[in-house]
Amino acid sequence: MATFNTNIKFSQQGIKDIDHTTKRAAALKAAGKKMGVKKIDGLPKSEDATQSGRVDSLQCIAEKRNMDDGESMWSRKGATLSDKSAREEFGLTQDEIIAAIRASKLQFRESNMHGNPWYRLLRHEVESLVRDKCGLDHLHKKKLQKELADLNKEVRKLTTRLKAIERRRAELMEKLGE
Repeated sequence: MATFNTNIKFSQQGIKDIDHTTKRAAALKAAGKKMGVKKIDGLPKSEDATQSGRVDSLQCIAEKRNMDDGESMWSRKGATLSDKSAREEFGLTQDEIIAAIRASKLQFRESNMHGNPWYRLLRHEVESLVRDKCGLDHLHKKKLQKELADLNKEVRKLTTRLKAIERRRAELMEKLGE
């Protein structure tokens, strides 16, 4: 199991609002505890201590990598999705996602929006998890359903836009007397 270290560098805004840091840290700790994350002080002494399970380490698992390796994957358009999108698109539960993270089947980046924590996951790893769990046919069906939903959404947008254009066209033709 890999363990994450957090190095904090304060910006000018962060220094100005340092009084709120403990409140934000407490909120993050509470959110993490709700998701089954444990904070530890210090690092394991050796790799074998981690592998034997004697070290009560952070349960958020990720591969040890050079910071540059794979970073482009995280910034590529469409290569990631949120845990909420994974639940909606592929029918996974939050417990299944957390279990896959703990089993090192999914890498993640934790983020928050308006104080609500969420995980950013790699799409190809989520698809691999679904394929292993439910089979290739299920994965293919879910991908087709997602594509159909996207197309239907686009059709609705275009229909709305077309109606607005036709209304404007009719107004202009009426003003011109045609």
